[in-house]
Amino acid sequence: MFRNRAWQFWWLGPLVLVVLAAGWDTLAKGKKTEKRPAPPAVVAAPSGGTLEERLLRLIPPALEQPGRMGLVIGEADTARVLFRRFPEEPLIPASTMKLLTAATALYYLGENYQFETNLWARGPVRAGVLESDLVLQGTGDPGLSGRLDGSPDRLAVVRGWVDALRGQGLREIKGHLLLDDTAFPGPAYPACWPVEERNLGYSPETSALACNENSLDIVVTAGKEGGAPAFRLSPATQFVTVQNRAVTQGKKNELAVYRTEQPNVWLLKGKCGKTTADLSLTAPVEESGLYLGSLLYEEMMRRGIWSPPGSKMYV
Repeated sequence: MFRNRAWQFWWLGPLVLVVLAAGWDTLAKGKKTEKRPAPPAVVAAPSGGTLEERLLRLIPPALEQPGRMGLVIGEADTARVLFRRFPEEPLIPASTMKLLTAATALYYLGENYQFETNLWARGPVRAGVLESDLVLQGTGDPGLSGRLDGSPDRLAVVRGWVDALRGQGLREIKGHLLLDDTAFPGPAYPACWPVEERNLGYSPETSALACNENSLDIVVTAGKEGGAPAFRLSPATQFVTVQNRAVTQGKKNELAVYRTEQPNVWLLKGKCGKTTADLSLTAPVEESGLYLGSLLYEEMMRRGIWSPPGSKMYV
């Protein structure tokens, strides 16, 4: 929205594209980091017979029917097809799509591509005071997350930005916060995306301004028997509201979060086990550009940089 390079600006440094062909689900769901198990042993193709016969013997019987699998094996250098099984069967690619996404990113962007996330000032800073607006401009960096750096602080990236601004001598902003997410003009979800999956933590919106995989954690701890459990948001923010309809009961956790008709108002329902402590339920946020802007705005307010009243946030 605002791209005048004549503005005074602070560049927060490039953030390198992290290509994950596998394992993204663990990150996106917000689980605690655990030691990865050893990879499964490579299974050798049975000997005897043609290549097709040997490969067929590797396919489990449960998959050997239409609607369960589609497989094509070919030579990378010649594209010669060596084996195919139900190649035209329409199937949901699921996590194998990560392979295509990673390969596409490497092909078109290159292995040294770096995303830029910029903060621009729409005027000069005098004596540490910005009289005009601050612009946050994103280009779709998927790595703006403390978790990817191994930090438990889900505001680590935003805090780093505020530290960088203060390091440039900025002490006060009297204007507004403007958000530029125009690098991704498309819809937040594809038209074919199942509506029911938008409740899932690993199914967030896409946005040019993204943070913490466009999700947050609802961290639940058991309360008194028969009473509501306690919860907190990570990162802490006023951008999301949770209506707590859960109850502390029994030993097992049967908790889930659901969207309501109001944007970013979530419903926490189900049973919370009596010994539950710090159970994380990951929820994808709506209006993800505003989510990142809110995290930045709230952190600056906490640090005393923004000057209320009257300051607002615009996309």
